[in-house]
Amino acid sequence: MSPEQGRCRGLALDGRVANVLKVLGKLVNTIKQIGCLRGIKIGDEYHWRGELCVVGLDYNFQRAIDYISSVKGKTLATSIVDSRRYDTGIISRVPYPNLAYTGEGENRDERIEDGNLALKNNLRYKRATRVIYKYHTDNNANASKYKFM
Repeated sequence: MSPEQGRCRGLALDGRVANVLKVLGKLVNTIKQIGCLRGIKIGDEYHWRGELCVVGLDYNFQRAIDYISSVKGKTLATSIVDSRRYDTGIISRVPYPNLAYTGEGENRDERIEDGNLALKNNLRYKRATRVIYKYHTDNNANASKYKFM
C-alpha cells in the first residue's frame, strides 16, 4: 500500500499523518496489548490524538474506547480516551485518583457492545485499562493536550 492509499477522509491532519506512518511501518508498539507499553510512562503528554496511535497508546481516532479480541475470544478494552466531546464529560470529574466512567457515546448510543462490552469485560476479569485525558492548555479550545494517566 502506498502512502496515498493510506489517506482517510474525515480524519484530521494528525490522523492522516498517523495513517501514512502506519503504511510506512514507522509506528512503535504496533501490537495492541493491555496494560503498560514499552517506552511510555504515566504522565506522558501528547499534542494530537494521532500521536497516541503512533506510540501505540490508542489506535482509534473516532471512538472513546479502543479494544481487542483476546486469545480466548473475549473482547477487552486497551484504552479510554476522554476527549471531553460531550458537555457532561465521558469521564466524570471526580477527585484523583478516582475515576467514574459513564460509557462510550451519548446516552441514546450506550449499549453493552463493542467498546462498552470490552470495558465491562475488563472489570469482570480485572484487567487494566489505559486512560488518556484531553485537557485544554489555555483559554483557546484548540490549544489542548492528551495526558496518559
